[in-house]
Amino acid sequence: MPLIPADHVGALGAVIFALAWLGFWIDRQPIASRIPGVPWVIGAGLLLSNTGVIPTESPAFGFVGQYLLPLGVALLLFKANLRAIFTQGGWVLPAFLMASVGLCVGAIGGSICSISARRAQRSRAPMPVRSSVASSTSWRFRRP
Repeated sequence: MPLIPADHVGALGAVIFALAWLGFWIDRQPIASRIPGVPWVIGAGLLLSNTGVIPTESPAFGFVGQYLLPLGVALLLFKANLRAIFTQGGWVLPAFLMASVGLCVGAIGGSICSISARRAQRSRAPMPVRSSVASSTSWRFRRP
């Protein structure tokens, strides 16, 4: 049982905002040149969760993942300098775009293969299964 129950959304929100503040504070310190604030925040969150201070699942975490995280990504993209990204990207940008396209093609192809395999499996008649000990052992141990 965690110290802060999962239904205490206000207390968990305070912990989440304290962790965010910790990340921003560490980014202004000299140690941020070696380890930025994000690993500190992730590590502190893991430590709090694994020691039983905060729960592992809560509606507050769902709110952060569903609403605050996409809003933060959109705000970071508003701040991005796209002209500098395209001019200074060099060979990394086309490689990243090719990897993104490959990932999308692989995901779509994998889902199509999975759907077609499920359909083919449903259309086949069930195979009879032998119920002997010899059929369940490896081929190396079978008699010739």
